Amino acid sequence: MEISRAYIPEWLYVIEPFLREYEGKTFMELGCSPGHASALICSRIRFIPYGIDFSPRAHLYKENLAKIGQNDATLIISDIRDFKSNDNFDVVCSFGLIEHFRDPTEMMFHHDRLVRTGGLIIMVIPNFRYIQWLYHFLFDRKDLSIHNTRMMNLNTFTDFSEKMNHEILYLDYVGRFRLWNVDITGTKVIVYGRRMLSRIVREFSNRILSKVFAANSKYYAPWIVYIGKKSN
Repeated sequence: MEISRAYIPEWLYVIEPFLREYEGKTFMELGCSPGHASALICSRIRFIPYGIDFSPRAHLYKENLAKIGQNDATLIISDIRDFKSNDNFDVVCSFGLIEHFRDPTEMMFHHDRLVRTGGLIIMVIPNFRYIQWLYHFLFDRKDLSIHNTRMMNLNTFTDFSEKMNHEILYLDYVGRFRLWNVDITGTKVIVYGRRMLSRIVREFSNRILSKVFAANSKYYAPWIVYIGKKSN
């Protein structure tokens, strides 16, 4: 999940109060590359940051953490499913990870596996259903195809919390009407036309509709946020 430096995502304001209770403790981001989410959070709250990723861009995690003065961030190059740790972490989180799997419950389980008892689990995913689905189908179909939209609902997380015996601290759709991304593959004419038309749609939604429509609607809110506490 790419995060623009010019835009602070609304999910940050939701998770920040919960994170402050764990300030100074260990903070693990799963699927951490390029590290924008961890850098944004650690620039506001002091943590001992860890990240795990095995993509070719994994090194960007440390580079982006270094930009905020966090030079001692630990990057673990590994598949999350293979990673074993002697010490669990106080906060385990992911931002735009689990929705890339056909069965997201497997990756959700690893959040629970790596967090200590009493620790915090945070999962933030995009909401590509309803109006968001229509936009991505029209203008960003390539990105839409690599997302599991069927799991983008609150039941996915309530079922997970029941299985893991988590205390749900927060679960909801988050944000005002906001659209992003456009597919830049194809001929120059197609790409140009798609970019121009999508820009008009995005500008109208982000500047006008976002101020008119109420926030946190499942029909157009851009995010789903889960915050749980491991009970045992």
